[in-house]
Amino acid sequence: MGLLGDIIVAAIKGIKFNPKFYEDKRYKVWICMLSPSTCKPCFDLHGKLYLPEDAPPRFPNLHERCACTVVWSESVKKGTASFDGKEGIDVLILKGESLPKQYLTKKEAKKTWLETYFNELTSSNR
Repeated sequence: MGLLGDIIVAAIKGIKFNPKFYEDKRYKVWICMLSPSTCKPCFDLHGKLYLPEDAPPRFPNLHERCACTVVWSESVKKGTASFDGKEGIDVLILKGESLPKQYLTKKEAKKTWLETYFNELTSSNR
């Protein structure tokens, strides 16, 4: 089960589960305000990771009233991605192993997310 699944199960069972996030200084990420009026250039850049030396300025201002920012990415601290810290991906990360094959690559995850987001937008506008 993934991080989101663990959070949901913990909430249902009344278990306090609080994954620890930290500011990851290895990457910066482009963040835009997602809404039905988000422009395509901003939407296409949302979630894009950059090495710090290649990142655009904090407030890129692609256009008038652009609400995008470029911030340090966040990562889940090792050992806190499952509620007992001894299951799932926590074990693999702590052992330094690679992710299982069923995990999505960044490209696959972004494609899936984009398809879902646009499907939700188009279905809610009908």
